[in-house]
Amino acid sequence: MRKHPFKNGFTPAPVPLGGTVRGFTLMEIAVVLGIFGITVMAVGAFTSGIFRYNRVLTSQLDTEMQLRRLVTRFTREARTSSMSSLGAYPIDAASTTAIAFYSNIDADSLKERVRYFLDGTTFKRGILKPTGSPLTYNPANETVSSLVNDVRNSDIFYYYDDSYNGSSPPLPFPVILTSVRLVRLKLSVDLNPNEPPAPMEIETNVHLRNL
Repeated sequence: MRKHPFKNGFTPAPVPLGGTVRGFTLMEIAVVLGIFGITVMAVGAFTSGIFRYNRVLTSQLDTEMQLRRLVTRFTREARTSSMSSLGAYPIDAASTTAIAFYSNIDADSLKERVRYFLDGTTFKRGILKPTGSPLTYNPANETVSSLVNDVRNSDIFYYYDDSYNGSSPPLPFPVILTSVRLVRLKLSVDLNPNEPPAPMEIETNVHLRNL
């Protein structure tokens, strides 16, 4: 009996007639690698775009929440402004980038000096409570917090007297504090002015009830 040349009995497939078994050519390999590289780049760009969109969307939502809180707080505090605990006029300062007034924001027996102002591109709020005996408003005791970042406009506050009819021009500067009856707050916020989306803007009018 003739022994099979392979121990496991496996017989290799015959070589096709008229030719030899061949692999991929260098051109085919180059084409495959090129397609693979383009695919990787496309997937990378798509993934990067998704992450960028997510960052922008998250930033927009955060900014919207900050602006909503700002409008609510400013409206409540400015609307109830009144004489200070020392008898000073309710409005202490008024410019295009800042306003300071007295208001009882914590329901105690004292009136705080509340200041909203622009510092660079950050909109901030300062709170100053009177202390000592006799009472004084010491600027060194002011507590400042940041409210909104990336503010792009510098004309933030507009002031109107009691003749305002909805379209009247604002009072000229320097503003006569005793003439102010309404304050308009306007902010334009943009994380990156050179890229979309468009700036987010808010505007609100506050009537000063106690004046």
